[in-house]
Amino acid sequence: TDGTYSYRVSMNGYGTKYDKVTVDKVDKTEEVVLLTDQQLVDYVTEHLTISYIPGDSANAVTSIVGLPTTGQDGTEITWVSSNPEVISNTGNVFPRSTKTQVTLTATVKKNQASATREFVLTVLSRGAINDIKQDKEDKENNANNGAATNGSSFSDLTSVPWAQEAILALAEKGIIKGTTPTTFSPNDRITRADFMVL
Repeated sequence: TDGTYSYRVSMNGYGTKYDKVTVDKVDKTEEVVLLTDQQLVDYVTEHLTISYIPGDSANAVTSIVGLPTTGQDGTEITWVSSNPEVISNTGNVFPRSTKTQVTLTATVKKNQASATREFVLTVLSRGAINDIKQDKEDKENNANNGAATNGSSFSDLTSVPWAQEAILALAEKGIIKGTTPTTFSPNDRITRADFMVL
């Protein structure tokens, strides 16, 4: 009968395939390709990836890494670290005083089939990580205080053309800030507290 049907195909020693087939007014033959357990394990191993926090990579690890424990069609993945005191078998990272290279070995298994793959990661030193964090904080502070680092970001200076140059020069030097990162409110009265800060 015409319609869409779900199916599952499995065979001992092979994976299982779930899919749908649509029959529309004509007989239809659906070709199903099943992988052996070893083919499946090899495929999962070849396409295995480690996930990193934004900004990190295999050559510059600063924090926890994501190590998957399950793969396609019920494959199981276990990890072994060459230096668990720096990167644990679960992906926790413990930086040292110097940059350290660690090899993570993944073993992918399904029934009797298995395959391994190695990943070499470099964990940055604590000093380098602190420098990266400080740079990030500085950039965030500069973005939040746009006036202090980039006076040209004030969008409301057109009403005071005679003061624009002075406002921008003082903002660039960090002497004055805007009322927001993008506004200066040049026509507002100055408060005693603001005057004292200046």
